[in-house]
Amino acid sequence: PLLARGRLLGVLSLGQTDSERDYTAEDLAFAETLAHRAALFVDNARLYRAAQREIAQRAAAETALRASAQRFEHFFHTAMAMWIEDFSGAQAALGAWRAQGVTDIQAHLKAHPEFVKQLFSTVRIVDINEAAVELFQASDAQTLRSELEHRGMPQLGGVAHAEMLALAEGR
Repeated sequence: PLLARGRLLGVLSLGQTDSERDYTAEDLAFAETLAHRAALFVDNARLYRAAQREIAQRAAAETALRASAQRFEHFFHTAMAMWIEDFSGAQAALGAWRAQGVTDIQAHLKAHPEFVKQLFSTVRIVDINEAAVELFQASDAQTLRSELEHRGMPQLGGVAHAEMLALAEGR
């Protein structure tokens, strides 16, 4: 058998034209060594081919990621005010509620509207473009980030509830 890493890859069959000769123990040992080496060769060739495919896929993904980042950078630095928010703190709070037995997040948020504000207090602003700085008449992005995080996000009403519910549902 051609065995490599516990998997059967095939079999090595030997034949002879001289019917007078029987295989010896040395012949069997040689055939087993040959089968073992052939299995390693086949397995290594498969691993190499898989690694080459993975490298090509990774290179394609990196190229796509760079192109996407360039498109994002161009889009982010337009005349439209925008900022990037990190909701990982809100996601962690939602996970803690689930761990405490809250199964219906929508009902929980409806019953406790103050929790929406609590969730939004965990949201961090990662980046702010110049158009937002100008719109809010801030001296710079860091000042605007601090002001927004300190006084909270602009009043969103039902949008905040819907946004946190979407986050809880993984949308």
